[in-house]
Amino acid sequence: MGRSLLRHALVTSAVVAVVALTAAGCSGPPAGDAPTTPTTSATPLSAAAAVPPVTDDLGGGSAHHDIGVAGEPFTVKADTWTDADVTQWQTLPPKVVNSVLNLVPIAGEGQPAQVTMAAVTVTTALAATMPGLDGLVVDTWTETAPGQGFALSQYYPYAAAVSVLGYSQPLVDRWTYLAGDQPLTDEALRTAGVYANRITFSWTLLVRNDGDLGHHQRLVTDTITVPIADPAASAPSTPASTTAAG
Repeated sequence: MGRSLLRHALVTSAVVAVVALTAAGCSGPPAGDAPTTPTTSATPLSAAAAVPPVTDDLGGGSAHHDIGVAGEPFTVKADTWTDADVTQWQTLPPKVVNSVLNLVPIAGEGQPAQVTMAAVTVTTALAATMPGLDGLVVDTWTETAPGQGFALSQYYPYAAAVSVLGYSQPLVDRWTYLAGDQPLTDEALRTAGVYANRITFSWTLLVRNDGDLGHHQRLVTDTITVPIADPAASAPSTPASTTAAG
């Protein structure tokens, strides 16, 4: 009776051991295979939409825009130029853009107005086919005049040398949001659909016409569009070899 119980216990233990080994064999990796770590492949941010036609306002090295000011006896002329090579224009490198605002009295409109320039703001924004980048302001430059402002007349224009910094925190933040850890480069921006920079000047003028009791404010704006250059398009081609084989 004791041997029968012992034999039954040994058989039961053997069955349990076989079942345990079978279960372990089904759930474990095959012999010789090491566990693998999942990997991800980053896809470069790209835009499929076609680039619209772009007018290069600084194509000749400078721009000259006549701007009307509604209800005033004068117009203004905005002259803009840069020493940077606009044929190689990119977003990220720093640049200097020069601007002169001239006041032009309208003949036959009576006494010239008293005009001062109180402040100017210059923003640089991306033009892109990708909605997440289009219109993004990447740089802002401002100047506020002291006291009553800078006098502005046909004899005293307002001039400024504006530093444009394309590589900025707003651009870095937006790029990180859209592209993750993809490096921020001019080539990557072009691939993502950035095709131009729009530089907008906004001048705040204080105007007092003959007979006015005080000054009133006018906002004058001018936008300069500069296309982004494609280095591949302007790269010199390599001449074909003329050496005969053999």
